[in-house]
Amino acid sequence: MSTFTRNKLKTLVLMTWVFFMSSKLVVAQDQFVADSLKMLLKTRDYNEYEIMQLLLDIAHFETSSKVSEEYSRKLIELANSKNNPKGLFDGYFQLGNSLRESGKWYESLDAFTKSLDFAKKLNKKNLEAITLLEVSQLYFLNNKYDTALFMSEEAIEKLRLVSDDSLSLSAAVLNTGYDYYTLGKYEKSYKHTLEASQLYQELNYSIGVSYALGNLGLVLSKLDSLTLAQGNLQEAINILKDLGDTYALTEFQTELASIHIVKGDFKTAEALLLESLAYAEEDRLQERIRDASLKLSQLYDSLDDHQKAYHHQCQYIAYRDSINNEANIRKIANLRAEYEIGQKQTELDLKHAEVELLTVQSRNHKLLLGGITIFVLLLLALIYAGLKVMKLKERLIRIARSRRKIVADQRDELQRLNETKDKFFSLISHDIRGPVNNFNGIAMLIQMHVEAQEWEEIEKVAKLQEKTAGELSSVLDNLLSWAMSQQGKIPFREEEIDLGQVANISLNMLSHNAIAKDIKMTERVEDLVKVRGDRNTISTIIRNLMSNALKFTDNGGQVDLRIDVEGEYGVIYISDTGIGISDEKIGELFGFTGERTRRGTSGEKGVGLGLNLVHEFVHLNKGKVEVDSEVGVGTTFKVYLPLA
Repeated sequence: MSTFTRNKLKTLVLMTWVFFMSSKLVVAQDQFVADSLKMLLKTRDYNEYEIMQLLLDIAHFETSSKVSEEYSRKLIELANSKNNPKGLFDGYFQLGNSLRESGKWYESLDAFTKSLDFAKKLNKKNLEAITLLEVSQLYFLNNKYDTALFMSEEAIEKLRLVSDDSLSLSAAVLNTGYDYYTLGKYEKSYKHTLEASQLYQELNYSIGVSYALGNLGLVLSKLDSLTLAQGNLQEAINILKDLGDTYALTEFQTELASIHIVKGDFKTAEALLLESLAYAEEDRLQERIRDASLKLSQLYDSLDDHQKAYHHQCQYIAYRDSINNEANIRKIANLRAEYEIGQKQTELDLKHAEVELLTVQSRNHKLLLGGITIFVLLLLALIYAGLKVMKLKERLIRIARSRRKIVADQRDELQRLNETKDKFFSLISHDIRGPVNNFNGIAMLIQMHVEAQEWEEIEKVAKLQEKTAGELSSVLDNLLSWAMSQQGKIPFREEEIDLGQVANISLNMLSHNAIAKDIKMTERVEDLVKVRGDRNTISTIIRNLMSNALKFTDNGGQVDLRIDVEGEYGVIYISDTGIGISDEKIGELFGFTGERTRRGTSGEKGVGLGLNLVHEFVHLNKGKVEVDSEVGVGTTFKVYLPLA
């Protein structure tokens, strides 16, 4: 499921905590309600408990996280003055939610920690559990998955001790099961999700049963139990349709369509995907639109309906890029926030140290006033105080140096990321601008030739348009792969692979490029060499290196691909008789330094991402890559991959 689905399930968890106050915390934010409660607060006098409840309700319903934070702090101040632990728990719990919505992760964690302390003082296991689940979500959002899962499991154990709250336990177990699913821990995910399904069925809670069955279907699909997965997903979909809940329907129908595709039932898969896409577009669910569009593109492509495949591929790329851009912006913002937090923390530590130092010095002055009668004791006290001051100063210096180093490292890392981003965007804009401008020129040429009825010229322009579209497609494909690799989202499935089989697929795909330039290229590889690695990334390595060899080899040249075994590695040799690479350029091949793009021998263009992908994917497969080249003679790339 997407992040949006996770938030829906988190809401499902909160809806089960009916014991929490009389609780308005389980209702969505509503500015009208918040404004009405503010007016009530001013109309007449209330007792302290009524005021605390009003402050809590306003903080919850308020849509502005800043205003919500303000009323949460007012509640904390009042509850503290009245020594009311329940009010303090409510205040810090709501403050944690408000700070999280503002992106203040560390302050939010501190508020939830204080809320947890008051829950323990109240000896309320259910309150401890919901706080632990909120802390778990914070850790999960910051990619600290082990800590997040530990907190979730601890919350579940506390809820097991609350005999009258099976609904809360069910939701907590379901959410934890999905957390394991998103991390690829399918066995644990199955165990938790199955337990949640049984709990919801005992409670006869339809919406919970549907989510649990759907999640079971997702997990079983990953465990290759397709028939069981299909049954669970279909049952969940039926329940959700009866309930009129189209939210999770899109996720489950897309997965069910994938199973039908595997089983060859393309008609049913098409119907499911089109319905899922319609729901997603109606609810404006970007990630669901992206996933359904990709599946539809792949389905239509396998059915040779290229027009529909192209339409849905374009829609997939548009939504994918939009989502990826938002993720990159959040990543840079988080780095900047960490840098600023580091600076603030250093300032606070220095202030605190100064206060400690002044305290020690004040104590020493008081000892001096004791008089000569206690001279010996005073002298000993001064020596002791002096040593303590020296140790304190040494500790302050160490703290300051350590903090400055952390801040400097964070600043340098942020600067490096910004420089890489600027260089990367510069390269992309440069290489995409050319094909896009070509399309404008081609459109004008087509219009001119149509008016003149020059049909042969239109055919030439069409070939030029096809070439330009190919260049743009290649740029975007490599850009997608590089961006996904930078975010750690490249699917990687290690298996035993026949290198010859993967190489032959790439040779077939690029044969028309070789024919177009009259280049003699290896037609087929017959050697049997098996390695351990990911099929898709190894295919990308071979395809990029072969494409580069063809690009930089003159018409009538030669490009060869062969495989061999050296020690513990299977080796892919890709050689060409092209223009070659100078020694200084070889050192810059696998990075963003230096001049990144060169035109091929027939004017072919590239964004310079291909070799970066090769370098990253080779290391992802635990291999290595070497280059031998001589200007004017040719180039040989050698890729080493571990043998199976």
